[in-house]
Amino acid sequence: MNRCRRTRKPSHQPSVAAGPYNAGNGAVVAHVARAYVAEQRRLGNPHTQAMSEAVAGLEAASGVLPEGTVIAQAVWEDVYARVGELFAAVERQWAPKRGDA
Repeated sequence: MNRCRRTRKPSHQPSVAAGPYNAGNGAVVAHVARAYVAEQRRLGNPHTQAMSEAVAGLEAASGVLPEGTVIAQAVWEDVYARVGELFAAVERQWAPKRGDA
Protein backbone atom coordinates (compact mmCIF):
# COMPACT_ATOMS: atom_id res chain seq x y z
CA MET A 1 0.00 0.00 0.00
CA ASN A 2 1.37 3.37 -1.00
CA ARG A 3 1.14 5.80 1.91
CA CYS A 4 3.01 8.66 0.32
CA ARG A 5 1.40 11.94 1.10
CA ARG A 6 1.64 14.83 -1.17
CA THR A 7 2.16 18.12 0.52
CA ARG A 8 1.32 21.14 -1.45
CA LYS A 9 0.94 24.78 -0.74
CA PRO A 10 -2.71 25.82 -0.40
CA SER A 11 -3.72 27.72 -3.53
CA HIS A 12 -5.56 30.42 -1.58
CA GLN A 13 -2.36 31.74 0.01
CA PRO A 14 -0.38 33.79 -2.51
CA SER A 15 3.39 33.83 -2.22
CA VAL A 16 5.14 36.81 -0.68
CA ALA A 17 7.01 38.85 -3.25
CA ALA A 18 10.67 39.66 -2.84
CA GLY A 19 12.10 43.16 -3.25
CA PRO A 20 13.15 45.55 -4.51
CA TYR A 21 9.76 47.19 -4.26
CA ASN A 22 9.87 49.43 -7.30
CA ALA A 23 7.84 49.87 -10.49
CA GLY A 24 9.42 46.74 -11.96
CA ASN A 25 8.01 44.51 -9.21
CA GLY A 26 4.76 42.83 -10.23
CA ALA A 27 3.51 42.72 -6.65
CA VAL A 28 3.95 46.50 -6.35
CA VAL A 29 2.07 47.00 -9.61
CA ALA A 30 -0.71 44.66 -8.44
CA HIS A 31 -0.98 46.44 -5.07
CA VAL A 32 -1.19 49.88 -6.67
CA ALA A 33 -3.58 48.58 -9.36
CA ARG A 34 -5.87 47.22 -6.63
CA ALA A 35 -5.98 50.73 -5.11
CA TYR A 36 -6.70 52.19 -8.56
CA VAL A 37 -9.62 49.80 -9.07
CA ALA A 38 -11.01 50.68 -5.63
CA GLU A 39 -10.88 54.38 -6.54
CA GLN A 40 -12.57 53.72 -9.89
CA ARG A 41 -15.29 51.74 -8.11
CA ARG A 42 -15.82 54.66 -5.73
CA LEU A 43 -16.11 56.99 -8.75
CA GLY A 44 -18.73 54.72 -10.36
CA ASN A 45 -16.71 53.32 -13.27
CA PRO A 46 -18.84 50.52 -14.78
CA HIS A 47 -15.79 48.46 -15.77
CA THR A 48 -14.37 47.79 -12.31
CA GLN A 49 -15.35 44.11 -12.27
CA ALA A 50 -13.21 43.41 -15.33
CA MET A 51 -10.41 45.55 -13.89
CA SER A 52 -10.58 43.64 -10.62
CA GLU A 53 -10.34 40.30 -12.43
CA ALA A 54 -7.28 41.52 -14.33
CA VAL A 55 -5.63 42.66 -11.10
CA ALA A 56 -6.45 39.31 -9.45
CA GLY A 57 -4.54 37.56 -12.23
CA LEU A 58 -1.57 39.84 -11.68
CA GLU A 59 -1.73 39.22 -7.92
CA ALA A 60 -1.80 35.48 -8.48
CA ALA A 61 1.19 35.64 -10.79
CA SER A 62 3.26 38.12 -8.79
CA GLY A 63 2.53 37.34 -5.16
CA VAL A 64 1.70 39.84 -2.47
CA LEU A 65 3.77 42.43 -0.68
CA PRO A 66 5.02 41.58 2.79
CA GLU A 67 2.98 43.13 5.59
CA GLY A 68 4.13 46.67 6.30
CA THR A 69 5.91 47.22 2.98
CA VAL A 70 6.27 50.91 2.23
CA ILE A 71 6.13 51.99 -1.40
CA ALA A 72 7.93 55.25 -2.12
CA GLN A 73 5.57 58.08 -3.12
CA ALA A 74 7.31 58.58 -6.48
CA VAL A 75 6.97 54.87 -7.28
CA TRP A 76 3.29 54.87 -6.23
CA GLU A 77 2.49 57.91 -8.40
CA ASP A 78 4.36 56.50 -11.40
CA VAL A 79 2.72 53.08 -11.21
CA TYR A 80 -0.73 54.58 -10.48
CA ALA A 81 -0.48 56.80 -13.59
CA ARG A 82 0.67 53.89 -15.77
CA VAL A 83 -2.10 51.62 -14.50
CA GLY A 84 -4.64 54.35 -15.23
CA GLU A 85 -3.27 54.82 -18.75
CA LEU A 86 -3.37 51.07 -19.38
CA PHE A 87 -6.96 50.63 -18.24
CA ALA A 88 -8.03 53.74 -20.19
CA ALA A 89 -6.39 52.36 -23.34
CA VAL A 90 -8.21 49.05 -22.93
CA GLU A 91 -11.52 50.86 -22.38
CA ARG A 92 -10.95 52.91 -25.55
CA GLN A 93 -10.08 49.77 -27.51
CA TRP A 94 -13.29 48.01 -26.50
CA ALA A 95 -15.58 51.05 -26.64
CA PRO A 96 -18.17 51.03 -29.43
CA LYS A 97 -16.86 52.82 -32.51
CA ARG A 98 -18.75 55.81 -33.84
CA GLY A 99 -21.23 54.78 -36.45
CA ASP A 100 -21.75 51.29 -35.03
CA ALA A 101 -25.38 50.39 -34.62
